[in-house]
Amino acid sequence: MRCLIDGDVLRYRIGFACEYTLYHITNNGDEETVKGKREFKNYIKALEEAGDVYTYREEEVVEPVENCLHSCKKQLSNILRRCKSKEYQVYLTGKGNFREELATIKPYKGNRPDRKPKHYDALTEYLVDHWDAEIIEGMEADDALAIAQSEAHRTQGRRSTCIASIDKDLLQVPGYHYDFYHDKRSTIGPEEGLRRLYQQIIAGDSTDNIGGVPGIGSVGANKLLEGFTLEKDLYSVAKQAYRDAIEKRSEEHTSE
Repeated sequence: MRCLIDGDVLRYRIGFACEYTLYHITNNGDEETVKGKREFKNYIKALEEAGDVYTYREEEVVEPVENCLHSCKKQLSNILRRCKSKEYQVYLTGKGNFREELATIKPYKGNRPDRKPKHYDALTEYLVDHWDAEIIEGMEADDALAIAQSEAHRTQGRRSTCIASIDKDLLQVPGYHYDFYHDKRSTIGPEEGLRRLYQQIIAGDSTDNIGGVPGIGSVGANKLLEGFTLEKDLYSVAKQAYRDAIEKRSEEHTSE
């Protein structure tokens, strides 16, 4: 089985994991160091509940690039081991995305902070040089993963590939999936994948700044699609949901 790996997740998650804040807390002359904001808040909460007086200073830490690359190697090796794969292909998003031209109402992913890890470029170089990662231009690595798995199923059968990612959008693609963040394996059938697609068409995706039918979330979208399995029916339901929303908005403007 060929493992199709989402390299974007590795670049960001491993890269940011190598960056953190140390909090040096002084209390009654003793200094204690904790890592990360959550641990810091829990620690000072306990101090405040005890009525202790404290001071603290912050230290921003970026681990050496060697640590970051080693973590990347370990993660990739674990993915291949868990997927029982000797063959693999890593995909990375490059320049350009056709969705940016299509997103005329809201900027695509316009609600996300545009910040990359300090070792982003080093991770990219490592994945390309040592793992033969393919850089995808004009679309996202997710798209390449979906296309590769769909094409492999058509030509080689459903047992030929497994997508390794944590992106829920890829669960629209039939076949084997491995969520390496939660160590969870799953199999998506054609009907389930199609239903997930139309559920998102109706509900939108706030993570990517894509709106759906106003007032209908994931739960509501699933209720609308309940009982339908054929794509022509799923399409009709989604189309009607948008039509009803447009008519409702028109009536509201008319009554104003």
